[in-house]
Amino acid sequence: MPTSEAILNMLAAVANEWRWLAIAWHVAFVTGIVAIARVHVSRSAAALFVSLPIISVSLVAWNAGNPFNGLLFMLLGLLTAGLATTFGSRDISVDGAFRYRAVGAMLVVFGLSYPHFLVADSWLTYFYAAPYGLIPCPTVAVTVGLSLTFGSFGSRAWAIVVSVTALIYGVIGSLFLNVWIDGFLLVGAVMLLRDVWRWPSRRLDAPMVQPLSARHST
Repeated sequence: MPTSEAILNMLAAVANEWRWLAIAWHVAFVTGIVAIARVHVSRSAAALFVSLPIISVSLVAWNAGNPFNGLLFMLLGLLTAGLATTFGSRDISVDGAFRYRAVGAMLVVFGLSYPHFLVADSWLTYFYAAPYGLIPCPTVAVTVGLSLTFGSFGSRAWAIVVSVTALIYGVIGSLFLNVWIDGFLLVGAVMLLRDVWRWPSRRLDAPMVQPLSARHST
């Protein structure tokens, strides 16, 4: 079992050596969000889009010699991609509750500008080269944020899988690796779990979720 210092060094090496891939994922993310906002995108297509950086984390982890992250993120990627194929052709929707959209947006920004591990001369660098799609926590943060924003694509199973992953990495990062900012993952995870178990009908019933196409027509 590697020490926490060895794990942190490995994550730092990945964040800096694979910076070009992180930049590519940032470009892909912006392109995907613009497409979702401007054209009719199905829940299935959007969820598959969210799954791709997860699989990327797995591949990078295997290359870096981290089988734990490699295996866990490959399973997560396959689970989310598999769930995505069941969502059908309905248009993607945004959650009807402002607090979920707000926290979701903050987690997305946090993940895309994750300020740990990457060596940068300017803080602006984090907004286009933070290790999203490379290492677990920023990638999970964006995944949780999009799940909150889009009502977990109307899927309780998706919400459970993503929230449990966020709990695991939030605890590992903040408590065992002493990267305290990873505690933000716990906030998103708790919101997803709370909503699934206490008020499942609010998030999963179509009338409480507002299609993007409807928002643009008003």
